[in-house]
Amino acid sequence: MTETKKPWDKAVVYVIDDDESLRRAIGRLLESAGLVYDLFDSAETFMSSCLRQADVSCAVIDIRMGKGLSGIELQKVMQESKMHIPIIFITGHGDVQTSVKALKSGALHFITKPFENEELMAAIDEALMFDYTNKKAIALLEKAKAGYENLTKRERQVFTRVARGFINKKIADDLQISEKTVKIHRAHMIDKMRANSTAELVRIASALAEAKILTTADIE
Repeated sequence: MTETKKPWDKAVVYVIDDDESLRRAIGRLLESAGLVYDLFDSAETFMSSCLRQADVSCAVIDIRMGKGLSGIELQKVMQESKMHIPIIFITGHGDVQTSVKALKSGALHFITKPFENEELMAAIDEALMFDYTNKKAIALLEKAKAGYENLTKRERQVFTRVARGFINKKIADDLQISEKTVKIHRAHMIDKMRANSTAELVRIASALAEAKILTTADIE
């Protein structure tokens, strides 16, 4: 079976577990899957290390470790440090309360030992795809904000109407300007937004609206 090509070039999986045998076993599993990985024996070692650069990443973390911070405590430190790395928790002491707390705090998965290799790999694949999608959305929003901030008020009005599917004549009637003027504003707007199609403008507008950057004053 041909493996589906991933949309990223380099992925790294960070494994934080004080159990050396399990840590190395997960490393061998990741290596067999062609994934780059780094192994850490504690939360402190992970946080003090210079992590290698990657397009996408995720962390496999033991919930309970014999020394230093627990997995839950490490998750909190990562959030406070703005380390946006998807987390998969593993534990040999699984219970419903800990699982709910981990997931409510943003973890993607909670896997109880012993687990099947396929279960862990499926969770890792999902976490890497989640990280890719999240980073892509952040990049789109940054691009959208940069372009939107450079638009004039009239260009913003044209932008929001184009994103809503209005044709030039409708925009001209709506704003009480000529179609020729609409075309000029539209060309400037597209250039500033660095958009290649109306579909991309729609995606950009959706990102701006979700971030509450678009205002009623811009639309009217």
